[in-house]
Amino acid sequence: MKPRIGFIGLGLMGAPMCKRFLKAGYKVTVWGRHAKRCAPLVKAGAKQAATPAELAVASDVVITIVTAPRDVGEVLFAKNGVVDGAHDGLTVIDMSTIGRQAARGISDGLADYGIEFMDAPVTGSVPSAEAGTLVIIAGGSKKMFKRCEKILKVMGMPHLMGDTGSGQLVKTMQNMIGASELCALGEALALCESYGVPRKRAGDLLSLTGVASPLIKMKIPSMVKEKYPTLFSLANMLKDLKLGQLEARRAGLKLRVGRAAETSYVLANDMGLSHQDFAAVAKVSQRKKR
Repeated sequence: MKPRIGFIGLGLMGAPMCKRFLKAGYKVTVWGRHAKRCAPLVKAGAKQAATPAELAVASDVVITIVTAPRDVGEVLFAKNGVVDGAHDGLTVIDMSTIGRQAARGISDGLADYGIEFMDAPVTGSVPSAEAGTLVIIAGGSKKMFKRCEKILKVMGMPHLMGDTGSGQLVKTMQNMIGASELCALGEALALCESYGVPRKRAGDLLSLTGVASPLIKMKIPSMVKEKYPTLFSLANMLKDLKLGQLEARRAGLKLRVGRAAETSYVLANDMGLSHQDFAAVAKVSQRKKR
C-alpha cells in the first residue's frame, strides 16, 4: 500500500511536485500558509488540512519545501506544527534549501518526538518539477534513503550524498557554482556589447564553446533578450549563497569566488530584482557599463 503523503509548501516548485503524487495515485493532504494555493490541488484530488498538525496526523510521510530555515522550523515546531501531530512511523523529508547546520538541528529536534528525518533539496526549475526530472540531493542514513527512494522517484532522480545535512551541503555548493557562472556570463555579454559585438552574436558563439554548460545554454536567451521570467528567484539564490558562506566559515575556508558572486547578487537585490529570475544578475554588469 502506498504511504499517505502530506505536502507543505505549494509555491513555484512545491505545487507541481505535489501534483505528481496525485497523478501517481497517492493519497495527499496539503497545507499552505496561503490557503488559496491549496485550491488547485484540492480540485485535483488532495485534501486540505487546517494546520500542519492535522496534516501530520493524516500522513505517513510529510514533505516540506519552503523558503528558509525559520520557515521550516515554524511549520514543524510551532503551535499546531507537524510535531503536534506526531505518531509512530512518521517521517519528514525536507526539500527546502536551508543549509547543513539547520538540517542537522531539525533532525535532532524531530528525533525528540520520534520522527525520522531526511534532507533532500532539489536542483532544477519549474519544468523539471512538472516533468518529474528534478535531481534530488539527499542526506541521511542508507536505510532511510532506501525506504524513501520510491517516494523521491515520483519527483525526480534521488542521490544519497552522505549523512544528515550532506544533501544541503552539496546543494548550496551547486548553487554557488551556478550563481558564479551567470555572473561571469552577464559580465562577458556586457563587455562584448560595449565594444560593438551584439549580445545575440556573442551568445550564439559562446553556446558553441566549452564554457557552455547546460545552465549557460539555458540562460543565454534570457540575457540576450534581457527578459527574466522567474524559474528560480534571485532572492532565493542570494539566500543560498549566504548559506554557502556560512558553511565555509564554519569549516574555516574562504570561498572567494562564492563571495564575489554574493556581492553581485546583493547589488542586484538592491536594484529591486529580487523576484526576477536569478539570471537577472546580468543587469548589475549593464549598470556598471553605463
